[in-house]
Amino acid sequence: MFVGGNNAGKSTVVKGILLLLDFLQYKKVSSSESPRFRFDGPGSHDVNIDTFNRARCQYAEEKDIVFNAQIDEFTVKVCIYSARDAKKEEVSYADVKYITLIDDKTKIQLDFDIVSTKATVTVLSATSEIDSVEDEMKKMRTELEESQKRQTYLTHKSNLNNEEVKELLEISQSIGRLESMLSGKKELLTAMGEKKVTVPLLDGLWDNCTYISNYIHGLIQPRTSSIKESKSDSIEREKLVSYRSKLENIDSRFEKAVSSIRLEYVYSHDAGQRVLYNKKDENDYVSKSIHEFYNQRITSKTKLGKEMIFWLSYFCGVNDYKVENVNGEAYRFTLKTDGKWMDLADMGRGTIQLTTLLVRILSIIQKYSNENRLLLPEVSPIVLVEEPEQNLHPALQSKLIDLFHSVQKDYGIRFIIETHSEYLVRKSQVLLKIGIKGGVYSISNNPFKVYFFDEKRGPYEMVYRENGRFSNEFGSTFYEEASKLAFDLF
Repeated sequence: MFVGGNNAGKSTVVKGILLLLDFLQYKKVSSSESPRFRFDGPGSHDVNIDTFNRARCQYAEEKDIVFNAQIDEFTVKVCIYSARDAKKEEVSYADVKYITLIDDKTKIQLDFDIVSTKATVTVLSATSEIDSVEDEMKKMRTELEESQKRQTYLTHKSNLNNEEVKELLEISQSIGRLESMLSGKKELLTAMGEKKVTVPLLDGLWDNCTYISNYIHGLIQPRTSSIKESKSDSIEREKLVSYRSKLENIDSRFEKAVSSIRLEYVYSHDAGQRVLYNKKDENDYVSKSIHEFYNQRITSKTKLGKEMIFWLSYFCGVNDYKVENVNGEAYRFTLKTDGKWMDLADMGRGTIQLTTLLVRILSIIQKYSNENRLLLPEVSPIVLVEEPEQNLHPALQSKLIDLFHSVQKDYGIRFIIETHSEYLVRKSQVLLKIGIKGGVYSISNNPFKVYFFDEKRGPYEMVYRENGRFSNEFGSTFYEEASKLAFDLF
């Protein structure tokens, strides 16, 4: 759960996740164009940012936007900017300045500088060794300089006693030894330097390939390029032969890690009250959700349909539901309560909100059940839910965590929930304590995480204790208003 005040950055993180993954998963058609970071891509999930100018924080001094992510064993960094005057020309994409990929397993870092069209392969394990050698050389040079100064002084002295003659001989031997050692260290440093190779960046190489894979393929097996390589560049590229198997391994593992991520976005929406939901109304979230639900054939007689009835009863006292196709143009959604059928529109905004949430979650379960992926944690979907507590009474808000918790346990679906509701968080504390007392959970396998977005400190994790309470405190923009008002009243 992401909690915090308004404009604290919760939505920014959620939308950043969606946009970055869309970029990393996008299959690029072979061309010589530089990569573009799109705000209207096929997987942008109604993010509604649209342009670079809207994406960039208006208070930021930096002109770039940098995304950092950890995906399995990889750290990936993508820097984007606008090559145009963003205020004069609103476009639905940004240009990519650089991409960095670090593989924790092989300790290899790949830097793709799009602007200067250079690709650099660095063996990170060698970096600390190089630093160590350079530190040794620095100490040796200081010692050598001191010895040479003393040698010069003694050489120009007119009369040397026996001790000074002996010292001069020892200094001469020491200088020879230091110079020899420095020469050896220089050769070692040169050899280590070969673990960092910079070559021209080749693009437009492979069809139906993600940007990062495209560039890695260019390092492994270049085909064509509009960039002519110099003799020194060709020599550098020959050095990449020794990295080929490792680069191929990085490519396949990163592609697998990225492609296995499944995101679903349940964004904040209006609980529109209408009797008929037009199947062609792409701008109405409830209509779109019911259309997908109907096409999944989740009737009240199916396993998931019975779960739908259970949760409708748990939240709203509803005993049954029906979704009917009206002339192939629209759907009518009715609920049965106290033996009477009523249109969803007549049940109030809270029930519409809950029903839409259940429709979306059960559609997602059905979608991934068809692919037999639910019980595999590495490919189970992550559902990002934005303000699920809208229009709900506090008692129903606390019950939401029961729903998310149950779906996570039964189907392996994980949730990232952006919320302003204290009741969701407090109920998670209760569920954890009950689980610990029953021997189901411990602090090490706690199914809940809460991040507080503080306007001054930035986001930080709230740490659960075994008694269900938090070890640290929420910031001043959360949970204190009710207590403050009670104190003022007193």
